[in-house]
Amino acid sequence: SVGTGHVYQGRSKSFVVQHDAHLLTVCRYVERNAVRAAFVERTEQWRWSSVGQRSGSDRVVPLSAGPVDRLVEWLRWVYETESAEHVAAIRKGVVKGQPYGTDAWVAQMVTAWGGVQATVRSPGRPRSEGRK
Repeated sequence: SVGTGHVYQGRSKSFVVQHDAHLLTVCRYVERNAVRAAFVERTEQWRWSSVGQRSGSDRVVPLSAGPVDRLVEWLRWVYETESAEHVAAIRKGVVKGQPYGTDAWVAQMVTAWGGVQATVRSPGRPRSEGRK
């Protein structure tokens, strides 16, 4: 609650993510942020990247294994081109807080987490019953 930087300025976001390939896709998206922003050429060059940690960097920061095992070829997968559909869905999660997962799982989360219902609706006022 005290300090400066992105964490304290509201830049950090959170949204519910299904614990399967969807979570790995979000992790890849996060790992690629520094490359996407042209801060570095390769993700392992970014000081705060877990890719650097996992690829033998001399920086020692404790890393959690996470709820989903990383792929054996994680670094190769991080560098594969991300689909525009996945990037758009992740960004919707970041901006609107919309859950990210399969349609059925998202529907379950909307029911379980009542506060996320607005994240899956279209913007604007709902149409009245008599109007099309």
